[in-house]
Amino acid sequence: MYILDRQLAELASDIDTALNHPRIADFHFPTAQNARSLKGDFCAVRLEGSGSGLSYRLPEEHGFDRGVIAMPKSGDLALDWVQRFTDPICSTPGPQRSAALATINALYNALLKQTNTPLPPADNSFGLSDIHAGDKIGMIGFFPPLVKRLRDMKVELTVIELRRDLEREHPGLIVTTDRGKLAHCTKVLCTSTTLLNQTLPDMIAAAPKAQEFAVMGPSAGCPPDPLYALGVSSLASAQIVNDNDLWQRLVDGERLGDARRKCTLAADSMLSTRSLIKALK
Repeated sequence: MYILDRQLAELASDIDTALNHPRIADFHFPTAQNARSLKGDFCAVRLEGSGSGLSYRLPEEHGFDRGVIAMPKSGDLALDWVQRFTDPICSTPGPQRSAALATINALYNALLKQTNTPLPPADNSFGLSDIHAGDKIGMIGFFPPLVKRLRDMKVELTVIELRRDLEREHPGLIVTTDRGKLAHCTKVLCTSTTLLNQTLPDMIAAAPKAQEFAVMGPSAGCPPDPLYALGVSSLASAQIVNDNDLWQRLVDGERLGDARRKCTLAADSMLSTRSLIKALK
């Protein structure tokens, strides 16, 4: 079994027990059958009572038909979907892994709400400390707006992508499928999609000189402890602050706006998940 998946599921299961086994109230997944929903690149789970979680939807899932495989529905036990995150990735449809991670994130969000724990606000879009001209920055996943901003800052940027058609090389910018090119990077910004495709440990290992390794995106709203233990220095994600607003915006196909608050969880800025769980008892 993939260790990180098991660790995240175990923490989520402990949260589930502390919250008295909540059920799923709503589930959102952008599908080809709902053109408006395609405006979002993530799925979402809302728990009965309180707590919502997001997870990125992989590009290959754009044509997904919800009638083909089982997906969360109102009344399902959250724990049943948490446990699916530990199923073998080779036999688990991508949408189910996204739904399982969104459920884990919803439970963590519910724990934060029940313990009145606000996450630290983000002070930049990168989840990294100060960036200076000449810094050797790695980016795992191609984020065009961030690429432009970093190039304007005159850094040496190496972008790792899965798509060979995006490969290119310009002064100050390399886009490559070769993760070995991360070896010289001292700061790394990594897509949280690596939580879904199980590549995060390999990416961390590919950047041995990284003094900072930030994981960013909607999937990064999970209990952070196992990621810190791997070598992640911060998570740049968002805390859902208003469940009702979130779901109305999803239904209307609108941006989530102030229904969530961008935040950065540094390894030295948060109570452990188990400490938060104990605070509930």
